Amino acid sequence: MKAPIFALTALATSLLITACDVASQDGNNTDSRKGMAGLVVDGRVAGGKVWVDANNNYKIDDFEPYAYTDSDGYYSYNPLTNTNYCSLPLISDEYQRYCLLYGSSIESMIIRIKGGTDLSTGERLKGIMAMRSTISISSAVSPSAPPLVLSPITTLLSTTTDTETQSSIRTALGIRSDADLRLDFSTSSDSRSRSMLANSVAVQTMMDILTNSSDSSSESDTQRLIIGRLSSTVATGIQPVDLGSSNLHSLLSELTADTSRQTTVASRLSDLNAEIKKIGTAADTSAVNAQLKVSEVISQLVKKEISGTDRSAAQTVLNSGISTLSTNLQSGFNDDTVEFDISSITKTLVDSGQTAIDTSSSFDPSTSVTNAVNDAKLANDTTWGGQWFVLEATSEHADDLATGSYVAIRLDGTADAKQGHLSACVNVSAKDSTDPEDSLVNEYMGGSWTKISAGAVILNLDYEGQSFEGIIKAKVMESSDSQQQFRFTTDIDGTTESGDLLLSPNTVNLANVAKPASADDCATLIDPLL
Repeated sequence: MKAPIFALTALATSLLITACDVASQDGNNTDSRKGMAGLVVDGRVAGGKVWVDANNNYKIDDFEPYAYTDSDGYYSYNPLTNTNYCSLPLISDEYQRYCLLYGSSIESMIIRIKGGTDLSTGERLKGIMAMRSTISISSAVSPSAPPLVLSPITTLLSTTTDTETQSSIRTALGIRSDADLRLDFSTSSDSRSRSMLANSVAVQTMMDILTNSSDSSSESDTQRLIIGRLSSTVATGIQPVDLGSSNLHSLLSELTADTSRQTTVASRLSDLNAEIKKIGTAADTSAVNAQLKVSEVISQLVKKEISGTDRSAAQTVLNSGISTLSTNLQSGFNDDTVEFDISSITKTLVDSGQTAIDTSSSFDPSTSVTNAVNDAKLANDTTWGGQWFVLEATSEHADDLATGSYVAIRLDGTADAKQGHLSACVNVSAKDSTDPEDSLVNEYMGGSWTKISAGAVILNLDYEGQSFEGIIKAKVMESSDSQQQFRFTTDIDGTTESGDLLLSPNTVNLANVAKPASADDCATLIDPLL
């Protein structure tokens, strides 16, 4: 199944899923291990995979413990709810998912995170972040003391143990004491928080775009090189938001032999950094949130221009001017009561750029941005917990699937729940295909869900002993069609697929159907009704 219709099932059958993703957290010697607690901030990151990188290779190895961040961005301990996940029963879902246990004779360690969703944009976290810490500091839990904050700033500091270099990085970023490394700057509550947030977004955005610009096939080696160079540059006194074309061009020359790409990316990133810097001087939290979304849209456009995917169309959009795009997007995002599917905005803008090319006309940034933003609004009245969602393909892709294909997902919990267990029954077949790999019949998937906003949830799905992540967003339907539309995106090892799905209005009400726990349950409880 090549079409991005049911991204969930297309990727589940693809063999791209890595092993070792759902290793048990309990095991032996539980009493000798300690919970490593913290908060992850870029904006806050929910559903991200946090692990102790014992061999410092930027990869999650089989022997390395891991956990996920909860709906507020915490792992092991959430001070907002005063929940110590590591003190819960070992058999509980929350203990297994959110408690990061580590036992070692070596006090120092590096904790990293990859994946998850940035709550400020609703988009997947770009790249990897890291924090150098110790067991004694990370294991300390107190309701009255803020936890350690793992962020792009600690990522810069994690590259070296040299105290002089670390001191220089701290000075450049305005870090005055260790207490500042516990500051949740995602609140953007004052000028210092906004400055730290701006620099953090700049670091993570540069990491993402520069990684996509590299000729190397090794993502971990590329990320190690990039963060090392960024740290060295910041140590000279230059803030990340102030990195311009000259600094970036020098770094790009180490990543790619393509001189044209070096020049283009250096110019785009320099302009983008100038927009990200505005986060630090934004008038209020609403303006900060709008600028964060603006930066994400432009970042996605730059990546499309780099990668060759819709390159000419993305270039047409960007050539209208990053500052101009930023102004128009900022205006569209000025209502902070509305949530948006940022990737849909990017896609619509690229489509507009392609239309301009095909018709030999000019790209109109004002009209195009207005249309893109209006088409990407998320519903704010979706009840997630305790609900069944029976999803089918939109008419655009229905011809690619056998009649009756569906994905039925049950999200456990109450109507106001922010996270919980999930069960999914999948019956999807490619139309007219005789290849068994193009079909999933009564397949059961378990896992968990995490609410990231009124209109979106993260799904962490377990399939045949392995795990992958999806994001499902409920979109506002402007048409008279009574079917509610959903956007489904998955990301497995950097491979992203997405598509639009419909909540079937004609299905049998599954509200009182027992929760499935196996493929047999899918075959006997769910499929006969659907």
